[in-house]
Amino acid sequence: MIKKLEPAFGNALAQLHLKYLRTPFQGKPGKELLRQYYQAVSAEQGATGYVAIQQNEVNGYVCGVWDAVQLRKILLLRSGATVLFWSIMQILQKPSLAAGFLSRLKGSENLSLPDTGYELRPIVVSPEFRGSGLAAELTNRLLQDAAQRGFSKIYLFTEQNNQPANRFYQRFGFRQVGEINRFGQIYIHYEHPTEGFA
Repeated sequence: MIKKLEPAFGNALAQLHLKYLRTPFQGKPGKELLRQYYQAVSAEQGATGYVAIQQNEVNGYVCGVWDAVQLRKILLLRSGATVLFWSIMQILQKPSLAAGFLSRLKGSENLSLPDTGYELRPIVVSPEFRGSGLAAELTNRLLQDAAQRGFSKIYLFTEQNNQPANRFYQRFGFRQVGEINRFGQIYIHYEHPTEGFA
């Protein structure tokens, strides 16, 4: 069953994110920061998300962001003190993250991104459900959402060496439109039209 992301799912999504995505976040501080992020996404202001649930367990999710500035505002307005506390704890645990955290909170990614658009960010499926069509179902739902909001396409970035992700996006019909340096790492930039998904 695919459901809208609700605040109550924040903890489960943070755990999946830490377990299955390449991320600088670590330990309890990372989990708490991610939980706050996914709760902000559930506010439906600048972002949205969908969760796959089977037998009351979250097996995957996908998020879409069309206004990262608005999403950051929601995150900081709702949970600014909590985010600050856990950011400090994460930096104390891993000092090398300090510059990246400040850059992300300010939104100064220094990217050549579309001025407006709908970004798939991120998608995660538990290993036991990979190959089951769940990732495609979640991606379809996000394409429908983007189409209903008036976006003509969605875009995403994935690491060059993330072969499973690159194979999935190519099989699904995403088109590679370039590469981009994001936070010091090269990512492949993909796009997919939303036509026919409304």
